[in-house]
Amino acid sequence: MKNRVRLAIATGAAVAASCVTATMASAAPLPETPAETTSVQQIQASPGYVQFNAYGEHLWACDTLADGRWVKAQLKWGSKTASVTDTNGSKTGCGHKNLSIKDGTVVYLRIGVEGQGYSAWRALRA
Repeated sequence: MKNRVRLAIATGAAVAASCVTATMASAAPLPETPAETTSVQQIQASPGYVQFNAYGEHLWACDTLADGRWVKAQLKWGSKTASVTDTNGSKTGCGHKNLSIKDGTVVYLRIGVEGQGYSAWRALRA
């Protein structure tokens, strides 16, 4: 961390702010484990949303605004990760992945938007 801060100070205040923000976001603890499985979970942000369907383990990223920015869904469980991105704006079709995750497994979902970063992780069950 000291090396990152020294580098950031040497390269300017704007870089320093982004390094601190990135370090804090990556070090944030995961949320508590949910008690039950909810069949569909969605996180919305302008310009779209991400969705995880527990039944069948489907991951979706949907860009709903023709603004040139992508929307990305990220999912992690155990030591595994999956992501899918939608870059077609408001055109028909979303990014989709069909996963295979054991029922009852705790998974973590978040949304990313180009130029805006990522949301906090949301704990779910597959």
